[in-house]
Amino acid sequence: MTGTLITEDNAELFMGAVGTNALVNSDVFIGVVDEETDTACGVLSAEAVGDRTLAVRWIYVDESRRRKGAGRELINTLQDMAWEIGAGAIVCSRNKPLGKDDVTEFFLSCGFVQDEFSPTPVYSYKVSDISLRDIKKKTAEVVPLDEVSIKDWAEMENAWKGLDAYDERLLDIIQNREFYDKNLSFAAMDSKGKFSGILVTSTDGQNIYLEDVFAGGDDPGLTAYAMFKSLVLRALKAVKDPVISVSYENKEMLFLLDKLTGGKGVQTEENILLSYFMDV
Repeated sequence: MTGTLITEDNAELFMGAVGTNALVNSDVFIGVVDEETDTACGVLSAEAVGDRTLAVRWIYVDESRRRKGAGRELINTLQDMAWEIGAGAIVCSRNKPLGKDDVTEFFLSCGFVQDEFSPTPVYSYKVSDISLRDIKKKTAEVVPLDEVSIKDWAEMENAWKGLDAYDERLLDIIQNREFYDKNLSFAAMDSKGKFSGILVTSTDGQNIYLEDVFAGGDDPGLTAYAMFKSLVLRALKAVKDPVISVSYENKEMLFLLDKLTGGKGVQTEENILLSYFMDV
């Protein structure tokens, strides 16, 4: 595996591996190539924070190349670059996931030190308590993310670029797309076939963690209802006794779930923000 700086001269080699939206809003782009097949198999983007810190914003390795050194080569190449430009540290932050945490294991194996920030309460609702009668008629076409191609993701990104108020939030959704449960996450399209919303989740089996929801289009409220109804219906078919969990930070969805369940949510856990730090 060989890490390399991604420039205009070699960018095309990496576009086919992860799509254009992997390289968004960052200052440093690094790729890794499998020398045996001359195939791009991973990409990392980082952003300068202050004068002497690089923050990892996106790291992706093709599933067939994981645990074979591609991810470590991306980090090693970033370390070399950080040293060359005079950066003193590399950092990365993410929410603590449910279930097994391979990403934390990876960062620690690369030499990062882990820290945890103050926890945020998480509330859970039994899907069986949700009254579908209170969910308005669907007015948007909704598709699960397992039917959304790399090209679709790029179109979604382009459709939302002008939404300044949601730029950072939508960028985070797009850049973390590989961590979502694509069977229980959804995108919505308006009557003209343009993407108008996205709802993303992660799961550990019975528990469905609602990561974020963005709804736009002519009627954002109805777009959100349409995606949420699709989540409820698919969850009832795919999971035994499913539970939807929402962080206290997502007050809009907490309000909706309280309304649809008659206030039956209970605090079940705390969401913890993990931070990884490495001296260069």
